[in-house]
This record gives sequence, structure tokens and C-alpha cells, in this order.
Amino acid sequence: MIELYWLISYFVGNFMRACFVGKVYGVNLQEERSKNLGTRNAGSVIGKGAFCCSITSLSKKIWTVKASGGCHGI
Repeated sequence: MIELYWLISYFVGNFMRACFVGKVYGVNLQEERSKNLGTRNAGSVIGKGAFCCSITSLSKKIWTVKASGGCHGI
């Protein structure tokens, strides 16, 4: 069962929310400003709404790892 948890966590962690947000707004973030698919680039190119959507997804990933007891060094 724990192997399934780690497998699902791996795939969820690799999902780039900023890329999805950029596609919804019709913007290719890989061609804008820093050419990075990160939250900061999404916010600076698209606006506060895109930033909030991306950062919410990122904070959920971090909270899930903390709640599960993982990454004891952080």
C-alpha cells in the first residue's frame, strides 16, 4: 500500500500547475519572460489569479508531505 502512495505522490508532484494555468489562459509560459514554467513566471505574465492558483497547488503538495511525516530534514 505504501508503494502505491509513493507512486501517486511522485506523479502528482511532477504535475506543473503553472503550465496548466498558462494553457487555460492561452499563454505559452515557455516563451514569455523567464521562459520558466514556475509560479513566479505565471504570476508576472498572466497576473495575480494565475499566481494564486499555482501557489495554492504548490502549498498543497508541501502540506501533504509534511502531514505524512516525510522529509524530516525540512
